[in-house]
Amino acid sequence: MKAFKEGIQKGLGIIVVFGTAVFGYNVAGTVKTWSSGETLTAADLNQTVQSLKTAVENAAQFYEAGGGYYHSANTYQWGSFFGIGGTATAEKVTSMPRAGKVKNFTLKPTSNTVDAACTLTLRKNSVGTTIAVTIPAGSTTQIADADTVDFIAGDNLGWYVACPGFTTGSVGYDVTFEF
Repeated sequence: MKAFKEGIQKGLGIIVVFGTAVFGYNVAGTVKTWSSGETLTAADLNQTVQSLKTAVENAAQFYEAGGGYYHSANTYQWGSFFGIGGTATAEKVTSMPRAGKVKNFTLKPTSNTVDAACTLTLRKNSVGTTIAVTIPAGSTTQIADADTVDFIAGDNLGWYVACPGFTTGSVGYDVTFEF
């Protein structure tokens, strides 16, 4: 309880760490600070918790995922935040925890020896979206897509990478976006 009280007293925000993703929230509502010996009332606690809940539910969140696309001739890759690889019958997806908009999508190739261009397409519920980036053969330059895609809670997010016409090589990449 003491650690909880100290966290609430700071009242500036919450940082939650999940795996490789970090989320930061600014709390704009009322956060009660209790003094030593002061009674903790249900109304004060409920108001504080509601302010924190509102901040978390309404905050933009930034996601980052590493991926690797190491392939052999005539193959492709599915990806999500919790899996890379797959076949046409085993698409990898992440169920979105809340409604929001994917925006500010970027892809940074971390290595690239593929001898043909590769395209990564963001997918929503197993269908390609307007967010798609093409990685030129051999390039490690960061690529951005300004398109946005709306999701509702429970929609599945994934991506599909294809390198048609390649004969050799591999590409590794990191994906980031705001949600």
